[in-house]
Amino acid sequence: MKYKRKIKAVLIMALIVMVIMGTVVIVYSDNTVKGLADNMIRLHIIAESDEAIDQEVKLKVRDAILEYLTEKMDVTMSVEETTAIIDEELPNIERIAAGILEENGHEGLASAEYGNFIFPTKQYENIELPSGRYNALRVTLGKGEGKNWWCVVFPPLCFADSAEGKISEEADQMLQENLSDSQYSIITSTDDDENIPVRFKFKLVEMVQDTKTALGNIFSGIFG
Repeated sequence: MKYKRKIKAVLIMALIVMVIMGTVVIVYSDNTVKGLADNMIRLHIIAESDEAIDQEVKLKVRDAILEYLTEKMDVTMSVEETTAIIDEELPNIERIAAGILEENGHEGLASAEYGNFIFPTKQYENIELPSGRYNALRVTLGKGEGKNWWCVVFPPLCFADSAEGKISEEADQMLQENLSDSQYSIITSTDDDENIPVRFKFKLVEMVQDTKTALGNIFSGIFG
Protein backbone atom coordinates (compact mmCIF):
# COMPACT_ATOMS: atom_id res chain seq x y z
CA MET A 1 0.00 0.00 0.00
CA LYS A 2 2.80 2.41 0.88
CA TYR A 3 4.44 1.67 -2.47
CA LYS A 4 1.19 2.44 -4.32
CA ARG A 5 0.73 5.67 -2.37
CA LYS A 6 4.26 6.76 -3.30
CA ILE A 7 3.60 5.99 -6.99
CA LYS A 8 0.36 7.95 -6.82
CA ALA A 9 2.08 10.89 -5.13
CA VAL A 10 4.85 10.91 -7.77
CA LEU A 11 2.29 10.84 -10.59
CA ILE A 12 0.33 13.69 -9.04
CA MET A 13 3.49 15.76 -8.63
CA ALA A 14 4.50 15.01 -12.22
CA LEU A 15 1.06 16.10 -13.41
CA ILE A 16 1.28 19.32 -11.39
CA VAL A 17 4.73 20.07 -12.83
CA MET A 18 3.46 19.41 -16.37
CA VAL A 19 0.49 21.73 -15.86
CA ILE A 20 2.73 24.47 -14.46
CA MET A 21 5.25 24.09 -17.30
CA GLY A 22 2.45 24.08 -19.88
CA THR A 23 0.97 27.23 -18.38
CA VAL A 24 4.36 28.96 -18.37
CA VAL A 25 4.92 28.06 -22.04
CA ILE A 26 1.45 29.29 -23.06
CA VAL A 27 1.89 32.57 -21.16
CA TYR A 28 5.35 33.05 -22.68
CA SER A 29 4.03 32.37 -26.20
CA ASP A 30 1.05 34.72 -25.81
CA ASN A 31 3.16 37.50 -24.31
CA THR A 32 5.74 37.18 -27.07
CA VAL A 33 3.18 37.40 -29.87
CA LYS A 34 1.33 40.22 -28.12
CA GLY A 35 4.57 42.18 -27.77
CA LEU A 36 5.22 41.75 -31.48
CA ALA A 37 1.62 42.47 -32.49
CA ASP A 38 1.46 45.64 -30.39
CA ASN A 39 4.40 47.05 -32.33
CA MET A 40 3.60 45.88 -35.85
CA ILE A 41 0.99 46.36 -38.56
CA ARG A 42 0.91 43.79 -41.32
CA LEU A 43 -0.36 43.93 -44.89
CA HIS A 44 -2.36 41.02 -46.26
CA ILE A 45 -3.51 40.86 -49.88
CA ILE A 46 -5.70 37.94 -50.99
CA ALA A 47 -5.95 37.19 -54.69
CA GLU A 48 -9.17 36.36 -56.54
CA SER A 49 -7.86 32.87 -57.34
CA ASP A 50 -4.68 30.93 -58.02
CA GLU A 51 -4.97 31.53 -61.77
CA ALA A 52 -1.79 33.11 -63.17
CA ILE A 53 -3.60 36.30 -64.24
CA ASP A 54 -5.16 36.74 -60.79
CA GLN A 55 -1.80 36.29 -59.11
CA GLU A 56 -0.30 38.92 -61.43
CA VAL A 57 -3.14 41.30 -60.60
CA LYS A 58 -2.54 40.70 -56.89
CA LEU A 59 1.06 41.91 -57.28
CA LYS A 60 -0.08 44.94 -59.28
CA VAL A 61 -2.48 45.81 -56.47
CA ARG A 62 0.35 45.31 -53.97
CA ASP A 63 2.63 47.70 -55.84
CA ALA A 64 -0.09 50.35 -56.23
CA ILE A 65 -1.06 50.22 -52.55
CA LEU A 66 2.54 50.36 -51.35
CA GLU A 67 3.26 53.30 -53.65
CA TYR A 68 0.20 55.11 -52.31
CA LEU A 69 0.98 54.41 -48.66
CA THR A 70 4.62 55.41 -49.11
CA GLU A 71 3.43 58.95 -49.78
CA LYS A 72 1.32 58.93 -46.62
CA MET A 73 3.74 57.36 -44.15
CA ASP A 74 7.13 58.07 -42.71
CA VAL A 75 9.59 55.75 -41.00
CA THR A 76 9.48 57.92 -37.86
CA MET A 77 5.74 57.44 -37.34
CA SER A 78 4.34 55.50 -34.41
CA VAL A 79 2.10 52.46 -34.65
CA GLU A 80 -0.83 54.64 -33.53
CA GLU A 81 -0.18 57.22 -36.26
CA THR A 82 0.12 54.49 -38.87
CA THR A 83 -3.14 52.90 -37.70
CA ALA A 84 -4.95 56.24 -37.96
CA ILE A 85 -3.70 56.77 -41.52
CA ILE A 86 -4.77 53.30 -42.61
CA ASP A 87 -8.24 53.74 -41.08
CA GLU A 88 -8.63 57.08 -42.88
CA GLU A 89 -7.36 55.73 -46.20
CA LEU A 90 -9.41 52.50 -46.36
CA PRO A 91 -11.88 53.92 -48.96
CA ASN A 92 -9.00 55.14 -51.14
CA ILE A 93 -7.19 51.81 -50.81
CA GLU A 94 -10.37 50.04 -51.94
CA ARG A 95 -10.67 52.37 -54.93
CA ILE A 96 -7.05 51.75 -55.91
CA ALA A 97 -7.49 47.98 -55.74
CA ALA A 98 -10.81 48.11 -57.62
CA GLY A 99 -9.21 50.29 -60.28
CA ILE A 100 -6.44 47.74 -60.84
CA LEU A 101 -9.03 44.98 -61.14
CA GLU A 102 -11.00 46.98 -63.70
CA GLU A 103 -7.89 47.83 -65.70
CA ASN A 104 -7.17 44.12 -65.97
CA GLY A 105 -10.65 43.09 -67.05
CA HIS A 106 -11.96 41.93 -63.68
CA GLU A 107 -15.51 42.74 -62.68
CA GLY A 108 -15.14 41.60 -59.07
CA LEU A 109 -15.05 44.08 -56.21
CA ALA A 110 -12.16 44.78 -53.85
CA SER A 111 -12.54 45.25 -50.11
CA ALA A 112 -10.12 46.76 -47.60
CA GLU A 113 -10.39 46.41 -43.83
CA TYR A 114 -8.24 46.99 -40.79
CA GLY A 115 -8.52 44.42 -38.02
CA ASN A 116 -6.95 41.66 -35.99
CA PHE A 117 -6.30 38.49 -37.98
CA ILE A 118 -4.59 35.12 -37.62
CA PHE A 119 -1.32 34.79 -39.53
CA PRO A 120 0.84 31.72 -40.11
CA THR A 121 4.58 31.77 -39.45
CA LYS A 122 6.21 33.92 -42.12
CA GLN A 123 9.88 34.21 -43.08
CA TYR A 124 10.97 37.50 -44.59
CA GLU A 125 14.48 38.23 -45.78
CA ASN A 126 15.98 39.03 -42.42
CA ILE A 127 13.23 38.49 -39.85
CA GLU A 128 10.79 35.65 -39.11
CA LEU A 129 7.44 36.25 -37.43
CA PRO A 130 5.74 33.44 -35.49
CA SER A 131 2.14 32.52 -36.14
CA GLY A 132 -0.52 34.30 -34.10
CA ARG A 133 -2.94 37.21 -34.20
CA TYR A 134 -1.68 40.51 -35.61
CA ASN A 135 -3.28 43.82 -36.55
CA ALA A 136 -3.32 44.15 -40.31
CA LEU A 137 -4.59 45.94 -43.38
CA ARG A 138 -6.36 43.19 -45.33
CA VAL A 139 -7.23 43.70 -49.00
CA THR A 140 -9.43 41.03 -50.58
CA LEU A 141 -9.72 40.86 -54.37
CA GLY A 142 -12.96 39.45 -55.72
CA LYS A 143 -13.89 36.21 -53.96
CA GLY A 144 -10.51 36.10 -52.23
CA GLU A 145 -9.88 32.43 -52.96
CA GLY A 146 -6.27 32.72 -54.16
CA LYS A 147 -2.84 32.67 -52.56
CA ASN A 148 -1.98 35.44 -50.12
CA TRP A 149 0.77 38.03 -50.09
CA TRP A 150 2.04 39.24 -46.71
CA CYS A 151 4.30 42.02 -45.59
CA VAL A 152 4.71 44.53 -42.74
CA VAL A 153 3.77 48.19 -43.14
CA PHE A 154 4.88 49.16 -39.63
CA PRO A 155 7.76 49.22 -39.12
CA PRO A 156 8.00 49.82 -42.88
CA LEU A 157 9.44 46.47 -43.91
CA CYS A 158 7.43 46.59 -47.15
CA PHE A 159 8.77 49.85 -48.47
CA ALA A 160 11.89 50.38 -50.57
CA ASP A 161 12.63 46.65 -50.81
CA SER A 162 8.94 45.71 -50.92
CA ALA A 163 9.26 42.55 -52.97
CA GLU A 164 12.23 41.31 -50.96
CA GLY A 165 10.82 41.96 -47.49
CA LYS A 166 14.12 43.29 -46.19
CA ILE A 167 13.83 45.44 -43.12
CA SER A 168 15.73 48.74 -43.31
CA GLU A 169 18.21 50.00 -40.71
CA GLU A 170 15.67 52.61 -39.57
CA ALA A 171 12.90 50.03 -39.17
CA ASP A 172 15.31 47.67 -37.42
CA GLN A 173 16.19 50.43 -34.96
CA MET A 174 12.48 51.00 -34.29
CA LEU A 175 12.02 47.31 -33.56
CA GLN A 176 14.91 47.32 -31.11
CA GLU A 177 13.48 50.36 -29.33
CA ASN A 178 9.93 49.00 -29.07
CA LEU A 179 10.49 45.29 -28.46
CA SER A 180 12.09 43.60 -25.49
CA ASP A 181 15.51 42.04 -26.05
CA SER A 182 13.90 38.60 -26.02
CA GLN A 183 11.20 39.55 -28.54
CA TYR A 184 13.70 41.19 -30.86
CA SER A 185 16.07 38.23 -30.66
CA ILE A 186 13.37 35.68 -31.36
CA ILE A 187 12.43 37.21 -34.74
CA THR A 188 15.94 38.06 -35.93
CA SER A 189 17.97 34.99 -34.93
CA THR A 190 15.89 32.03 -36.13
CA ASP A 191 18.19 31.45 -39.12
CA ASP A 192 21.22 31.21 -36.83
CA ASP A 193 21.82 27.46 -36.58
CA GLU A 194 24.17 27.97 -33.62
CA ASN A 195 21.62 29.91 -31.56
CA ILE A 196 19.76 26.84 -30.32
CA PRO A 197 18.02 28.55 -27.33
CA VAL A 198 16.38 31.19 -29.55
CA ARG A 199 15.36 28.64 -32.17
CA PHE A 200 13.84 26.50 -29.42
CA LYS A 201 11.91 29.46 -27.99
CA PHE A 202 10.60 30.34 -31.45
CA LYS A 203 9.37 26.77 -31.95
CA LEU A 204 7.61 26.87 -28.57
CA VAL A 205 5.84 30.11 -29.50
CA GLU A 206 4.93 28.72 -32.93
CA MET A 207 3.67 25.41 -31.50
CA VAL A 208 1.37 27.08 -28.96
CA GLN A 209 -0.08 29.54 -31.47
CA ASP A 210 -0.61 26.86 -34.13
CA THR A 211 -2.35 24.66 -31.56
CA LYS A 212 -4.63 27.50 -30.45
CA THR A 213 -5.53 28.24 -34.08
CA ALA A 214 -6.26 24.58 -34.80
CA LEU A 215 -8.43 24.25 -31.69
CA GLY A 216 -10.22 27.47 -32.58
CA ASN A 217 -11.01 26.12 -36.03
CA ILE A 218 -12.30 22.86 -34.56
CA PHE A 219 -14.61 24.59 -32.08
CA SER A 220 -15.74 27.04 -34.76
CA GLY A 221 -16.68 24.11 -36.97
CA ILE A 222 -18.57 22.41 -34.14
CA PHE A 223 -20.39 25.40 -32.68
CA GLY A 224 -20.23 27.89 -35.54
